[in-house]
Amino acid sequence: MSAIAVLLVAGVAQATTLYNSVSDGSLPEGIGSVLGGVVWQDKLYVLRASGRYDSGSYSTGTGLSFDVENYLPSSIKISREALIALAGDQLFVLGSRNHLYDFNLATYSTVLPFTGLSLPFAIADGMTVDLVGNVFFSADGGISKFPPLSGIADLVFGSHVGAIAIGPDGLIYGIDGDNNEIKRFHAADGTAAGGFVLTGTIDPAALLIGPDGRLYVADGNGGGLIYDSQTGALLGSLSSAVANLDASGGRTSLALDSQGRLYLWDANTGVHVFDVATPEPATTWTLGVGMIALGLHRRSALR
Repeated sequence: MSAIAVLLVAGVAQATTLYNSVSDGSLPEGIGSVLGGVVWQDKLYVLRASGRYDSGSYSTGTGLSFDVENYLPSSIKISREALIALAGDQLFVLGSRNHLYDFNLATYSTVLPFTGLSLPFAIADGMTVDLVGNVFFSADGGISKFPPLSGIADLVFGSHVGAIAIGPDGLIYGIDGDNNEIKRFHAADGTAAGGFVLTGTIDPAALLIGPDGRLYVADGNGGGLIYDSQTGALLGSLSSAVANLDASGGRTSLALDSQGRLYLWDANTGVHVFDVATPEPATTWTLGVGMIALGLHRRSALR
């Protein structure tokens, strides 16, 4: 006599798209005092508190390489708390005493500082610029909008916002580190445009929205995560081997070039390049839904 016991095993399947760093390296003269960087015409520009900026590029054969050192004009006074943002070919630098400078990377010339810039805070946490020249600052939890060449904010909105960036949809994206959340606002009038909680374990340090709508968030504990900027869905991760970002107090930055290379750097770990156009094979674990059959056999004695 035999019996069959059937056991149902239920589970879930999850896949994480991993992007490893294709290049890691220090900057010329070390990585200290780095304020952040931008990518313009597929070239990397990294700014230091001294006013020096190192320009370089990445190629598959040689990795990261840098040109000779350059310096911003001496009229641009910057400090350890300086912020930088790129709009077109214009590099905006928030320098000492809240002076905002506009440096043209194409002509290597500077516009006079926005005199009398009346920032309602001592130190800004984030800065971004839209394509018409409106400058947005985040500090003390709120966002202030300054029209082009204006020293007076014409709009203040939001709360609990740190680092900010503007997306291809024209929305302002901000990190709410207290609640591990992304907040979105309309740039024109500051009204809320929804948001989402950051899934996964992350200490958000910087953000960037790519032209395809992917949201890149650097993790202060190492690496970062990639989300759909509209739905908040988790799309992938940056290798956590890039660890301890921002540990020395420098600012963490993200930038993307036209070849799908993501640059992540700060004063503690140097520059890291991720090929986010070509993911590593997905790391997948699965517990499937299936059946296990256990056969029980009973032998009867002959009498």
